[in-house]
This record gives sequence, C-alpha cells and structure tokens, in this order.
Amino acid sequence: MQFDSAPASPISDAQIASWIDARVADGSLPKPSANTVFALFYQASTTITSGTSTSCGGFAALHEHVSLANPVFTGNVPFVIVPRCSFSPGDELMIATDVAAHEYVEAATDPLSPSNPAWLMDNASGPLDRLVDCARHFLSEELEIGIVVGLFQLGAHLGR
Repeated sequence: MQFDSAPASPISDAQIASWIDARVADGSLPKPSANTVFALFYQASTTITSGTSTSCGGFAALHEHVSLANPVFTGNVPFVIVPRCSFSPGDELMIATDVAAHEYVEAATDPLSPSNPAWLMDNASGPLDRLVDCARHFLSEELEIGIVVGLFQLGAHLGR
C-alpha cells in the first residue's frame, strides 16, 4: 500500500497501531496470520513519536505489536515502524535498510515485546542487538541477510 501524500505529522505509535487495526478491518491490509509482520516506512517529512521519544532522535526504527479485535481478525500482530532518518548526507537508504533489518530480526524473535517479551536481560542491549550490530559492522551484507533469514526460520520453528 502506497499513499499519495504523507500522513499527519507528528503521528504516534498508538495512532499507527489504530490505523493498522482499521486497515485490516476494512480489507486495505491483508488478514494477518501467525507469520505476519507489518512493516511501515514513512517519509522524511513525517515525525513519529513513541512515548516521549521522537523518530530520528530517540529511535531510528522500532517494533511493537497491536492487539486487533475486529470482524476480520482477533489477536496480536507485530509491526515495524521505519522513519526516514538521515545522519549525514546521502545515508537515508543505508539507514533505512540497516534499521529495518534490525527490527525484522527483533519482531521475528520477540514479537510481543515489551508486554510479553521472549526474554529479559539486565543490561539495556539484548542479544539480538549485539548479533545484528556484529553482523552490520563486521560481516558482509549477504551474511547479515543469512542471519536474518536463519532467525526468521528459527522463529517459525519455535512457533513465533
């Protein structure tokens, strides 16, 4: 689904979750399954808020879930939000690709975080953060994609 114009800005993660619910209910988005992760990429002109954090300052992307209860589907559906961030001229595509891959891995292995996390750690950075950061900084793009695919397969095997 592509829009002709940017959504209202700022837009909150809660508003995005409500939008997903409405679009599933009206058929604009497909009926989710146990393997669904909706990924939403926003234009640079759209500011996204999550709590007190703002896109491209407090976060470069995030994953959450929405609890749907409409005539089409009832249940939890993870989603990924990718704002269009830039930290130096010309890096928009690299940033979007990098953070999207990171959030896909987290959504596949911990889809209901933070309300029902797959695991908790005492430090601020979880094992997937370190794995994805390692892949991003030290491995080839092909190997990073292989890790993402492998983790998706692991998540499917574990019933996630």
